[in-house]
Amino acid sequence: MTTAPQDAVRAYVQAEVAPHAAAWDKGHTFPAAALRGLAELGCYGVAVPAELGGAGLDYLALAVILEEIAAGDGATSTVVSVNNCPVCSILMAYGNAPSSGSVSWCRWRAASNSAPSA
Repeated sequence: MTTAPQDAVRAYVQAEVAPHAAAWDKGHTFPAAALRGLAELGCYGVAVPAELGGAGLDYLALAVILEEIAAGDGATSTVVSVNNCPVCSILMAYGNAPSSGSVSWCRWRAASNSAPSA
């Protein structure tokens, strides 16, 4: 894996996640804007093939990316991990052609506040 994804995620987390993590926790705040930013970096669907709307990387890259996010905020990394691991993995393993579009939708939904149009 090239270090470019890791470096981009690290820089984003240091600027947009870590400085706010304690306040989010104390205030019981869901960091929607920070999660959208991570989605824009491709952190949702890391190991999903590019043709399905994912980043097209592997699970080692996912582990490195999650480690970078967790260094700034464990809760935020958990949100990203759940989307990548059970959700995307299950859809890729057991989905059929119509539902495999759901993998792309999972990544898209993280970056949006509304449902996709049909």
